[in-house]
Amino acid sequence: MIRRSWTVMVPLLALLLAPHGRAAARVSWDAHGLAGAGVDGNPREVLESRYRRQDVFNRLEAGWAASAPWRGARWNTQLRWGTDRYARERGETRHLLRGELGCEWRDRRGRLLQAGWIGSLREYPHAEGRGLRGHELGLQAHTPAGRRGTLVTQLRALWLRRDPASPGGGLPEGAAAWDPGRRDGQQAALELQRSVADSWRWLARGEASRVAYDRPALAAGPQGETLLLSGSQRDQSLFAGAGLIRLGVPLVRAGAGLRRTWSNSHGAGFRRLRVDLLVAQPLDSRTRILLSGRWEPAERRDEALRLFDPQADPDDPEFGARDQWTLRGIRDLGGGLSAELQAGWERSEARLPWERYERATALLAFRYETGR
Repeated sequence: MIRRSWTVMVPLLALLLAPHGRAAARVSWDAHGLAGAGVDGNPREVLESRYRRQDVFNRLEAGWAASAPWRGARWNTQLRWGTDRYARERGETRHLLRGELGCEWRDRRGRLLQAGWIGSLREYPHAEGRGLRGHELGLQAHTPAGRRGTLVTQLRALWLRRDPASPGGGLPEGAAAWDPGRRDGQQAALELQRSVADSWRWLARGEASRVAYDRPALAAGPQGETLLLSGSQRDQSLFAGAGLIRLGVPLVRAGAGLRRTWSNSHGAGFRRLRVDLLVAQPLDSRTRILLSGRWEPAERRDEALRLFDPQADPDDPEFGARDQWTLRGIRDLGGGLSAELQAGWERSEARLPWERYERATALLAFRYETGR
């Protein structure tokens, strides 16, 4: 029932809010489908030697999006579905469903206001208890700052919960209290962008965020044991960074920043440097490549020992430090069909303290797109 309601929610909202009459004639829409196969390493290989073999997976995707002007704003909606099936080692399937609904207003002075909702559902049919659903509300404003500058203000609120349709029968006893996916978060950010040349901009960004978890905070006992506190875990963080953007060909976005996190839970606070890079370059009229990367070269923990959380989910983006690089090549085959070749590398913190695992992936896929 939950899955079915999510599948129809976004299209139903789109129909209720869709423009009518003359505005409906200006609706632009597109849809895509993707099928591919790939290989990757197994995150569990760092724990047990019997997992030290590569895995193979199949990937399917489908998506639909539409946008149209209505009553002085431009409305957009999107629905995407994807599934990965690991066939050799893990023997698991992951389903992802994501829906979006948003609108934007722009005035003659160049000010832009965007508001939107994002809903997501993640399920593992062969691993009960890992299913998660999330909601995100966002507000973003672009305001001119001087002759060549733009001030971007962002506000976000996030709710992430275990899917009620995923009862947790596959988790150890008491795991529900340690579910790392159950959390509420808020974030506020300011970003100043300023043109320094025809196609180049520099930016400075600051963020403040707060996350509340539905799990107890921890303390270290006199003998080094872990003690449960009466309150829930609460984390706060600040981020400051700077970067460069090139809007021409090639498209480039590069930045570096420092994040500081405080927590009322033992071992959760840290200081971390992060470097991001995105490059998009066409090779000819039908072929383009995209390179994206994230590097976290230094980290300092508030406590000498890291916590071992057996319920941490490696698919959670907040699980450990993640260094990763992805290279994609896309070739237009004509008639809406394109071929994609993707190679990636990732190094992440494993579930054992101070251990890390590396993971390499390769994917060959074909995508079909249509729209008007």
